[in-house]
Amino acid sequence: MSDFQYQALSRDGSEPAIRVLELLPGEPQEGLRCKLQNVQLSPTLKYEALSYCWGKACLTHTVSCNGFKMSITPSLHSALSRLRNKDRIRILWADAICINQDDDQEKAYQVSLMATIYSHATQVNIWLGEHDAGSDTLGDFITQVYDASMEYRKATNAHSLPELSATELGRLGIPGHYDLRYLALSALVNRPWFDRVWIIQEVAKSSAAIVFCGDWAVPWPHLIEAANWIYEMGIGHAIRRFADEGTPKQNQRYLQWTESKVRSETPQSLLTLLIRHRQCLSSNPRDKIFALCGLADDADIVNVDYGKSKEEVYMDTAIALIYRHHTLEVVSAAGLPSYASVPTDSSLPSWIPDWT
Repeated sequence: MSDFQYQALSRDGSEPAIRVLELLPGEPQEGLRCKLQNVQLSPTLKYEALSYCWGKACLTHTVSCNGFKMSITPSLHSALSRLRNKDRIRILWADAICINQDDDQEKAYQVSLMATIYSHATQVNIWLGEHDAGSDTLGDFITQVYDASMEYRKATNAHSLPELSATELGRLGIPGHYDLRYLALSALVNRPWFDRVWIIQEVAKSSAAIVFCGDWAVPWPHLIEAANWIYEMGIGHAIRRFADEGTPKQNQRYLQWTESKVRSETPQSLLTLLIRHRQCLSSNPRDKIFALCGLADDADIVNVDYGKSKEEVYMDTAIALIYRHHTLEVVSAAGLPSYASVPTDSSLPSWIPDWT
């Protein structure tokens, strides 16, 4: 089978052009087959968007795309395998396939459209990966904790969460503090997906989001409420690890903050977003800025250009922020400590924040 070759996207239409993936039906034991179509990004276009963690950039798996061989990562292969229907086509947008990753100009243009792509999607499918560390027990449990949380928050005379006894928790329909499923839930929200800077935009811009893990799926608000519940209860050492300030896992709570701002249409500056989500990670350091532009009300100061070096992107952004807002606040950000396991870049001037 010959290798797949991308057909260039047109820029002549009244609407921007994107590609959508027609994931063809099949049985679990069958290889993945799909069709890639060039379409116009209009409000009437029906598709679901995929949010997942790329993982290691090793293209060890293949799919049949338009009758040709396309190499993809293991994480994308597992996501598509989970989302494939047995009896009907599923229309998806997945960045690693729908964007020609070898074309920097196309990638820059498509990245500038991603906020619109995720907001237009009928649903965002979040793939956390296959089962691990007890996650197979969580499908019904997350919904139980969500329901308990909703019931508890309606009560006016209830004890504070950390003071709830096992009997009171039982009345709410959930187990006592030492149930191992709390540990599994904590491990779930420590998965690498929660580290990614791109998820901020993908979730905040979604009209509806469903979380998939192994064979179960739950609405995104249910998972977040359940995670908040165990965090507020202070259950176990795993929860303290989940809430550890200055680690990438704190991103889950910052993500909620940004999501609420987006849904309430509260303006947010690029610098505010950069500082808030500084601990997020990206395989391409330029994306620490590009991934947040779709949420910032001053994003027009950034030119998404993968032809620039990381140093050029960081310096151009800092200078643009100074000129736009007539303040040196971005210089103060250069002095903030970084807790990520990425060394700082001494080649940047000392007054330029190193967002890696």
